[in-house]
Amino acid sequence: MNTGTYSSAKGKSDEMAAILRDISLLIGQERDVSVNLETGGAVVCGLGFMSNAHSLSVRAQDIQQGIFKIIVLGEFKHGKSTLLNSMLGGRVLAARATPCTAIVTMLVYGDSNNVSVYKNGNEIPQVMSLDAFNTEYQLTKEDQEKLNEQGFTYRFQDIDYAQIACQHSLCANGVRLIDSPGLKESNSRTKITTRFLRQAQAIIFVLNATQIISEDERQFIKENLGKGRLTNIFFVINKINGSIGVSGR
Repeated sequence: MNTGTYSSAKGKSDEMAAILRDISLLIGQERDVSVNLETGGAVVCGLGFMSNAHSLSVRAQDIQQGIFKIIVLGEFKHGKSTLLNSMLGGRVLAARATPCTAIVTMLVYGDSNNVSVYKNGNEIPQVMSLDAFNTEYQLTKEDQEKLNEQGFTYRFQDIDYAQIACQHSLCANGVRLIDSPGLKESNSRTKITTRFLRQAQAIIFVLNATQIISEDERQFIKENLGKGRLTNIFFVINKINGSIGVSGR
């Protein structure tokens, strides 16, 4: 890419980021005084859609930094963490036959051996070893019993997400891989997953070959991935005689 082409692409990225930040202001926190928009003009803004405003702000920051987020979705025990480990060529995430991933986990480029756990409303993370993280933030037998009985567990309600560093070349090029809790395990965690979904540029949706697209999966796809939403969606069919099939749109 020559200098002129790079400058043009950078200018378009900056322009898009400015537009997203302005929209974030317009739909975000309610204000009594006018604010200056980056794209020009001043308005009294704020519709109170805080979650959507935050997602747009994060998307603007990702565009300017050249970050591309891929989120892995699917119901529990469909092999999301196992798939990510296969993509990375090693066991980075905990994975087993029972549900493992209790919170949203983002893989970023780096050489730290620690995990940063971000709690809601706190910009300073809790830092711990990977072994300690796998012990504390996996679903325990007691958690799974509560999920089966009540449909939810409060143990992770104050956790936003965790960040794990890896040195895979994919992440070195600005890609961030997001492992998510199983859909339908908990309404609160499904909401958190949906929020990160709004920040993603692409989706990998893991399906089970023994029951392709359950009614719950069909409903989630219709409501969250349907017309007018993301087009970079790849469906991975797991458990096909031990192999994996992939399709996309």
